[in-house]
This record gives sequence, C-alpha cells and structure tokens, in this order.
Amino acid sequence: MFSENDHERWSFGQVVVKPSRMGLRSYCWELMKTYLYINLMSKKSTEMLKKYGFKSLFKIGKGSARLSWKYLGLIIKG
Repeated sequence: MFSENDHERWSFGQVVVKPSRMGLRSYCWELMKTYLYINLMSKKSTEMLKKYGFKSLFKIGKGSARLSWKYLGLIIKG
C-alpha cells in the first residue's frame, strides 16, 4: 500500500485498487483510450502550440508516447 503523501505513485498508471467490475486489461485499455482522446482528439494542441511553442509541445508529445507505451505494456501484461 502507498502512503497518502507518495503522490507519484497515485496515478492512473499505478493500479493501486483492483477494479471490481472489469478486468485489469479492460481498465488499462479504457484509460489508454481516454488518454488518447483527450490528448489527440481535442483541439487544444493548436492552442498549446501558440501559447507554449513547439519545443514544449514536443516534450509533451514525448511524455505522451512514453505513457502510451506504459499503458500498452500494462494491457499486454494483464
């Protein structure tokens, strides 16, 4: 069990409480779909590009790719 103050471990990528109404793979798949929808399908990318510039958006993109691979790993691992 994680401490309440261990904020880095309390994230969607760290499944602390097992979902009771779906399997772990299904849970991770739903997380990944939601994450991709929010980050790829929203029109916020152009606003972010204008506000923060290409360099920052590139860093965010790299982080998104790493997180997507992590979710895929969790889905495969089950």
